[in-house]
Amino acid sequence: MKLNGELKEYRLEDDEELFRCLTCSLGTFGIIISVRLQVSQLFYLELNQSSLEFRTLLNTLPIHYTSSDHFRYMWYPYTNSGTAYHLTRVNPRSINNKTSFFSRIFSWFTDSLIGMVLETLFLFYTSILFFL
Repeated sequence: MKLNGELKEYRLEDDEELFRCLTCSLGTFGIIISVRLQVSQLFYLELNQSSLEFRTLLNTLPIHYTSSDHFRYMWYPYTNSGTAYHLTRVNPRSINNKTSFFSRIFSWFTDSLIGMVLETLFLFYTSILFFL
């Protein structure tokens, strides 16, 4: 809906530059009332992650960006390091949920809880070093 109340439909195929501007206009061109999305078939992502220095990432960014379907980098503030995440699409497959209850709790404890505690301690430690 435009600012004067007029309803207008915009398509990517009609004017790509205008469409891209409208999708990030934050309401300055009007209000988006409805959206039609094109979705893809179900897929799973296989994750490969590794530690990577920030300067190394900058020097090899095109390689990282093109070597997988989805790429992200998490930089740790006040350090020169981070984690590179490469996600590659794989075909859907059945998931085996026949693990025991205790096995799932142990996996959550080792994967999530300990990881969050270590990351929090690391960020706390680096912020203390920054202020010293």
